[in-house]
Amino acid sequence: MKILISGSTRTQCFGYMGLRPIACLSGFMQPILENAGHEVIMAYPDAVDLGVLKPDFIFLGLSPASGLAANLSFYAYDLYRQAKQVQIPVVWFVDDKAINQIPSHMGSWLRGYEKRVDALCGTGRRKGTKEFAMSVKDTTLGLFAKFLEGKFPEPIIVAMWNPDGEKDPRTEKYFCGNRTIYIDPSSAVELVEPLGKVEQKKRQWMIANLGDYGTIWLRKTYGSPEHFTWPLITFGKVDKVQMPRASQPDMLNIHYPESWGIMSPSYPMSVGRLYRTRFAHAALAKSIMLSTHQETIDYFGSTFKFDPLKIEQYSDADLAALGHLQATVFWQKTWSRVEFTQRLNNIINEALR
Repeated sequence: MKILISGSTRTQCFGYMGLRPIACLSGFMQPILENAGHEVIMAYPDAVDLGVLKPDFIFLGLSPASGLAANLSFYAYDLYRQAKQVQIPVVWFVDDKAINQIPSHMGSWLRGYEKRVDALCGTGRRKGTKEFAMSVKDTTLGLFAKFLEGKFPEPIIVAMWNPDGEKDPRTEKYFCGNRTIYIDPSSAVELVEPLGKVEQKKRQWMIANLGDYGTIWLRKTYGSPEHFTWPLITFGKVDKVQMPRASQPDMLNIHYPESWGIMSPSYPMSVGRLYRTRFAHAALAKSIMLSTHQETIDYFGSTFKFDPLKIEQYSDADLAALGHLQATVFWQKTWSRVEFTQRLNNIINEALR
C-alpha cells in the first residue's frame, strides 16, 4: 500500500525537528510502516500532486495555524480537501508541542481569519500568499469549527504512555471531545535514532531544551542548579540566555550515552501522559532518567522517583544497576514493534472500510 505522510509543519512532513535532535511522531511511523511492507512517501503538502502520486492512504499532521506552523497549514488543509474529493482516506496526527495550543489558536482564526492572514502572510517571511490563504478559508475554518464542536470528521493520533488504558483527562480536554487514538512509538526510536557507544560514563547530568523551562524547572523543584554535585551539561536557554545547541550526532553519539544522568524537565506543553523521547534515549543508553512529571512517574512507578542528590553518591556499580532497572521497567511498560505495527495497520484498515 502507498502511504503519504504530510502535515502542517516541516517536522510533521519529514519526521524531525530541525532545531533539536529529537525525531517526532511521523518519523517513528515511517520505518514501522515500511517494515510492514508499505511504500511510504513523506512530502510537503504543497509538493503533492494526488493525481500523480496516487496514494492509498494519508497520515496528515494537524497543527494550529499560527506562528511557524502557518507556513504549511494552508497547504495541508487544501491537501485534505483534495483527498476528500477523490475519496482517499485521511487520519490526522499531532505533535506534543501543539496540543495545548490547538483549541485557542483555532478559536482566534475563527474570530478573525483575514486579520490572521494579514499578520502571517503579509511579512514576506511566510510560505504562501495571502491569495492562497484566502482561497482555503472555507476548508480551514470548516475544520476548525468542527474540531471545537467535537465533530472533527476523522480520528486524531496522539503519542501517549499507556495507550491501551483509559483516556487521559488532562490531554483529552484539548481535543474537545473529538476521537483520539493513542499510540506508543517507543520501539521505533532505535530505528530512527540509534545511540552511539562510549567507553565510560561520566558523573554528569545532561539537560537540553529549546525554551527556558529547564532551568525554571530546576529552580522550582530543587531550589538551585548549584545544589547538584555533578556538573550539568546544558543546551538551549539558561536563565533566558541562549546557549549553544548540540548537533544531532553529538547528542545521540556523545551526550546521551556518556551521561549517567539525563534530565527530562516538565514544560508548559507536557500535559497528561504524553510520550517523551528522552525517556527512550535514557533507556537505550541505560542512563538514569530524572523527571518530576507526575503522570509519567505514576505510570512508570517508583523506579523513576528518587532524590538526585542521593543518586550522586552512588557507586558506579549502583548507578549501572539503577540504569539497567529503569531500562527494564521502561521496555516492559511500552509497546513492542509488533504492537506498534499492528496498531498502525489497524488504523489504516479501519479508515479504508
